[in-house]
Amino acid sequence: MARDSHKYFRIEAADLLERLVTGLVELQQARARPGTVRELLRCAHTLKGAAQVVRHASIASAAHEIETGLSGYAESDEVLPEHATALLAITDRIAADVSVLVSQAETPPP
Repeated sequence: MARDSHKYFRIEAADLLERLVTGLVELQQARARPGTVRELLRCAHTLKGAAQVVRHASIASAAHEIETGLSGYAESDEVLPEHATALLAITDRIAADVSVLVSQAETPPP
C-alpha cells in the first residue's frame, strides 16, 4: 500500500483555508471582530509554511499573496470590501490545488 505523503497537509490546509474564507467574508461584509486580520495573517503564514514543507509551491505562493495583501491592515481590521473579495479569489486558487491533492489521494495507484 502506498504511503499518503500529503494526508496531514490536506487536513491542515482544509482547516486553514476554511478559517481564511470565513474571516475574509467577515471582512468583506464589515462584520469582522477585533483581531481578525491578525488571525488571518497567522493562518496564511502557517499555510505557507506547511505548503513549503510538502513542496507545494503554488499553495505557498498563494498563501504568501494573502499575507502580503493583509499585512497593512493588522492594526485596523478595516479591509476594503473589494480587497477582501480579491483575497477570496486567491483562496479559490488554493482550494482548487487542495482539491487536486484530495483527488490524487483518492485515486488508487495503477
